[in-house]
Amino acid sequence: METFPRDGGVRQLSVPSLKDKVVQKTITNILEEIYEPVFLDSSHGFRRNSGAHTALKQIKNWTGVK
Repeated sequence: METFPRDGGVRQLSVPSLKDKVVQKTITNILEEIYEPVFLDSSHGFRRNSGAHTALKQIKNWTGVK
């Protein structure tokens, strides 16, 4: 099965196998351990214990900003 059908049709979706999920989670954990210390505290996207809500809490403390 091709990733992108040349005839412009729709490709079938599939559920990743358990092995694929384990590999993906392992790679995610390794990359988080490498890059998490490098990120600034003001970086909120797709990080553990961080996201839109923590970003909003941080900017709520700014003064002079509407």
